[in-house]
Amino acid sequence: MSKARCTHCKRELTSNSKCGTSHLKHHLERCPHKMHQDIKQYMLSAETNADGSTVLNKVKYDDSESRRAIMFYLIEEMGPFITVQKRGFRRMTRRLNSQFKPFSRQTAMRELFAMFVKERDNLKEFIAKAHGKVCLTTDNWKCKYNREEYICVTAHFVDSNWCLQKRIIRFRSLVPPYDSTVFLMS
Repeated sequence: MSKARCTHCKRELTSNSKCGTSHLKHHLERCPHKMHQDIKQYMLSAETNADGSTVLNKVKYDDSESRRAIMFYLIEEMGPFITVQKRGFRRMTRRLNSQFKPFSRQTAMRELFAMFVKERDNLKEFIAKAHGKVCLTTDNWKCKYNREEYICVTAHFVDSNWCLQKRIIRFRSLVPPYDSTVFLMS
């Protein structure tokens, strides 16, 4: 007698051609491990129409969008990568959505670097499309918390819609002594 193994729960089932395959189909329909894989998690979101009525919408959960939002949070708050491994952060994300899969600080660094490379390439293309000249300015500043000094290089240009644009193209800490070679190396 032939045996078939469920790829989800690893349970062995008979697979004799004389018995048919409906029992395999029934097992797949109620296999607890497959159910978790097939669920398309939808969250309800409410929208209020102009007439004041409320309409419920289904929103499919997207893990990559959640990760991207966390990356932007780390950037905007200048949070350390270890934040994603802290117990409180994981508890919060689990409560916000039980479908969220936690990830390590190494994964956060890797994804953030990939985002940086993509944004850098987009910025290069955006500046290359500028019809006029690109002006560069530098600014030095000192962090009031740790007294470290930084230099920031900003590109200013006019886009195709005649709107003045400015983008930071380089940001780096300065190490004493502050002479021309330090600025050239930055």
